[in-house]
Amino acid sequence: MPDGQDKWVEALTGGDDPEIEGGEDALTDPWGTPLQYEKLGKGNRFKITSAGPDGEFGTDDDITNINDKKK
Repeated sequence: MPDGQDKWVEALTGGDDPEIEGGEDALTDPWGTPLQYEKLGKGNRFKITSAGPDGEFGTDDDITNINDKKK
């Protein structure tokens, strides 16, 4: 697993500098929807969200790197 921001960018983009949100060069999920990024707190943690197969954010098929669902 890459351990630094530069390594993550390289792993996700093949070394190209991505446009973080919006624009034609934005990183997209496998369904072509731009990924959503949210900085968590004051540190270097980010929540990255895919809208999932339906292409709509805020629905049950969203995919994220953070498990924030209440049980």
